[in-house]
Amino acid sequence: MYALTNCKVFTGSDVLTNHAVLIDGEDIHSIVPDSELSSSIERVDLNGANLSLVLLICSLTVVAV
Repeated sequence: MYALTNCKVFTGSDVLTNHAVLIDGEDIHSIVPDSELSSSIERVDLNGANLSLVLLICSLTVVAV
């Protein structure tokens, strides 16, 4: 499991800042506030990028095929 951090997360209805997207294999596990992210989880810093969950799901699916 790893976390995508330092990004704006577009959920389709909201824009979340100061949140991390946890990825487990090919699945989005959860979205959590940065303050709740365990220090033991590997982090991928997206340098302030915009992250669309719909596009992320498509990307994870394509990589898995």
